[in-house]
Amino acid sequence: MFTPAFGSYIHARNWRVLGRPERARSSIFWFYTSIALLIVYVIASVLLWTKSPQLRAIDSLPLLYFILWYFSNGRTQAKYVKDTLGSNYRRRSWSRPLLTGIGAYVGFLLLAFAIGWTLFSLLGDKDVRSSAIALVNRQAVASGAPSGFGGAKWLMSSAEVKRIRPNAAQDEPNSLSEHAILLKEPVTVGYLFQDDYLQVVVVTWTAPSSELTYQRNQKELETKFGPMPQPLADPGNILKSAKQLGPVVIHHLLSEQSGVAIEQVLLTHEPES
Repeated sequence: MFTPAFGSYIHARNWRVLGRPERARSSIFWFYTSIALLIVYVIASVLLWTKSPQLRAIDSLPLLYFILWYFSNGRTQAKYVKDTLGSNYRRRSWSRPLLTGIGAYVGFLLLAFAIGWTLFSLLGDKDVRSSAIALVNRQAVASGAPSGFGGAKWLMSSAEVKRIRPNAAQDEPNSLSEHAILLKEPVTVGYLFQDDYLQVVVVTWTAPSSELTYQRNQKELETKFGPMPQPLADPGNILKSAKQLGPVVIHHLLSEQSGVAIEQVLLTHEPES
């Protein structure tokens, strides 16, 4: 609420009371400029919501604008009152201005919501999804993490993954699976979706594994993704090693199912908190 818009509005009213209409007009100019820039900021935040470097730059603009307003216009009234009236003037209650400001702030929030909703509706889910996919996978690549599997990218829909991986078949409502080759060995690849966004890739070796095979494949994973934590046993696994790289966690598991050692790699999209 305490923005240049609120401050310049109060200053304009004060300048009129002080008999300085020319300065009141200057404050009104800053008031309308502030309102316009707030609207532009809302629109830019929506349009750049998946472009984090640009959004960080946009986020610094309100502070820069506040500094500009304060040193070019905002502090002049306090100096004028101090120089001409000192402390010899009747102070008025802040109740009415604050109530006006709160009402205006609530109105602006409603306007911002309406603008955001309208822009998202105009952009469409496809464009928003495409931007989100691009952002997440840029983060994954920058962190040295896999950006999905075999061309299927994080947050893609099942239809998009199906187009890229035509051999993947739907075996459950929220998953696709296919046979593939990983580290020169046959595997089954499962693509798991949440709200139709690709969130997990499960790679399961077709042939029974062993601790020796697990350690060999662990070294292959380290060649691709850097050192992995020392594999340890836990209640559900013979061996387990997990590592987070940016928005992706790599799980390397060796478990026993019906007396057979099963090796899996789980790639999960888990944004860092």
